[in-house]
Amino acid sequence: TNADVVVYPVAMMRTSSYGDTYGYKNTTYRDNIKTLTFEREIDIPSEALASWDVSANSDESVMAYVVTNSEDDTKYDLYIEADGNIYANYNSSYLFANLKGLETINNIDYLNTSKVTNMSNMFNNAGYNATTFEIDLSNWNTSSVTNMSSMFYWAGYNATTWNIGDLSEWI
Repeated sequence: TNADVVVYPVAMMRTSSYGDTYGYKNTTYRDNIKTLTFEREIDIPSEALASWDVSANSDESVMAYVVTNSEDDTKYDLYIEADGNIYANYNSSYLFANLKGLETINNIDYLNTSKVTNMSNMFNNAGYNATTFEIDLSNWNTSSVTNMSSMFYWAGYNATTWNIGDLSEWI
């Protein structure tokens, strides 16, 4: 019956794990990403240092790339793009883990979280070495989430400014 059919969104990000570097290409990039930006059009510029597929279906429906940060050439900016909506994987545990230099995520609302069930450790160690950690999660749909354990474990640990938005409206 149709009730038994699982329909996966076309542009869904794949899952991650604690030591995984797939979404950040390698540890050099991962450890030095300053900003992450979601975009609704795949447009990888020629100045990209690296680009790779981060889609759940390995079909290049969600792509990532890094460029050198314009303010600090020892840091990188990560872009995750799809032609349309980007869906977070059902299991989004550790999705942004170990992005220790992360200060902000731009266009976070472009990441559809309505189908996510697991957000455990999602931001584990994210922004650990940053002086600023600001990510506005106030518009995220968390209605399907059953596990948020340690979601912000060590996130923004050394930050003097720490803001994740108003979560009082989380479903």
